[in-house]
Amino acid sequence: MTSRHSLRAIALVFLSALPVAAESQPPAKSNISLLEYGARFDGVTDDTEAWKRAIKDALSGPWGAVIKVPAGRSVVSETLVVEITGNEGLAINGEGADISEIIWTKPVDGIRVELVDGSASTRDEGGTGAKFKMSGVSLIQGTPFVKVDTTDPVPAGSTQLHLATTEGLQPGMHIDSFCQRMSNIPQTATIARIIDDKTVELTEKTTGPMPERVRRGEELTTENKALYEIVFVQYAGTALSIRGRSNQQLGVEPPELMISDVSIHGGSGGSALTAGSCWRDGIVLKDQTTLRITDTAIRFSRVSPVGTGITISGDRSKSRLVSDHHLENVRIQWGEVGISVCNGDANFEGLMIMNSTIVGSRRAGILADNGGSYSGQLTVTGCHINAGEAAIKTNGILEVGLCNNYIIAGHSPSPRPLAVGFDFKNTASMTITGNLFNFNPANPAGGWGIIVDCDEKWGGRTIPAVIANNSIFNPPTGGLSFRNHATNILVNGNSIVTAGKPVEVAGTAKVNVGINQINGEMVTGLEKK
Repeated sequence: MTSRHSLRAIALVFLSALPVAAESQPPAKSNISLLEYGARFDGVTDDTEAWKRAIKDALSGPWGAVIKVPAGRSVVSETLVVEITGNEGLAINGEGADISEIIWTKPVDGIRVELVDGSASTRDEGGTGAKFKMSGVSLIQGTPFVKVDTTDPVPAGSTQLHLATTEGLQPGMHIDSFCQRMSNIPQTATIARIIDDKTVELTEKTTGPMPERVRRGEELTTENKALYEIVFVQYAGTALSIRGRSNQQLGVEPPELMISDVSIHGGSGGSALTAGSCWRDGIVLKDQTTLRITDTAIRFSRVSPVGTGITISGDRSKSRLVSDHHLENVRIQWGEVGISVCNGDANFEGLMIMNSTIVGSRRAGILADNGGSYSGQLTVTGCHINAGEAAIKTNGILEVGLCNNYIIAGHSPSPRPLAVGFDFKNTASMTITGNLFNFNPANPAGGWGIIVDCDEKWGGRTIPAVIANNSIFNPPTGGLSFRNHATNILVNGNSIVTAGKPVEVAGTAKVNVGINQINGEMVTGLEKK
């Protein structure tokens, strides 16, 4: 029979064998307040160190930690790096876009996230893969724009300018400059470099017309300098960049990304006098799966639009599966490209864009280029797209469905005056229905409503394509153009108003043209009914 003293001795021995380190460490928190780390959110104090400590503690705590972002403006001067490995998960939750704001005061990337899926984990049970979620915040590139006056006479064609004020400029900085009239109309754009605290060197020749007085060879003197000013717009990096590094283990859930109620500001949408600094890109996603972006707004500078709103890409060296992308209620203003999916030889699966607005894109509203893979599905429905060169442009996408979209082409500034509503290259299995196209008829190089162009390897394919019940108004060159080996296409029930050629079938293209309304008259095939 075991005595009471023996049981006590056994218990003491057992307890002495337990680790005591856990008792000396405070329990990890799953909800982290930035205010507890010293962040002020007053729009003045630099909160960078508070952010870095909060991110470190969040990733060392339980799976699924949340960083709480209070109302106010947090000033940050460095790139915030988040490395999520194993089964870690992190969420950054604010009080709402334009309520909880993060502003970067230097030209750096905003938030850079590294996701690693499938590695062995020692995290708390319940983690099923690396995840990152962000909601209710604004990401702002906040280096103030600079308006400066010249101090000395500036001859036409000068390669250097001497400035009276240089607040916010740093030696070696490369920026875009705009020399303009006070009537808010930009007259010229060129690349400039700050030499010292008073001198700006123009590193490229002016590409646009100089103001009248300077263009005629006259000098911009101190007396009339009030008529002119130089506006500098500085470009930073990417507001939010996320890379999913995969080890491709079977049976492992891939990284997951969710972005909602997020606003990314990159400069003003007004005239050059109100222009600000801007991000070079909004959101860049590499090797990322299971993506959902909702209720998100991205705005670039209207004065000199650059960059891409949302970029999705895959790593061809890893044959990375890029799939399950869902974008809804997204608004992108200005920039070179609104949404870009360019995956090289990666296996691009699918992208769905719904109820979104993409306006002012110089090159393309949506660009989907799968290179030599010839795979993938693109669905765009209920969207408003306004672009200078092409509203939607694809290459190597097998399945495309574009329904009930409002398309404006040629009204935004574009590197090329040619405007195309939908431009398909090597794209089959198309369902293009219920779209409304509107064009700027003044484009000197013209433009088409829809172009379908397939190279020789696509000849003889039996994949169907339907273009029906679309309204195409005022394309300068023509309505529909089918080129080379475009085959098995049905065109029916469309309304086309154009001074050019309503339907063009060129090369070896084979198109079944049904009954369409051409310039107000019903036409069967290519002949009047």
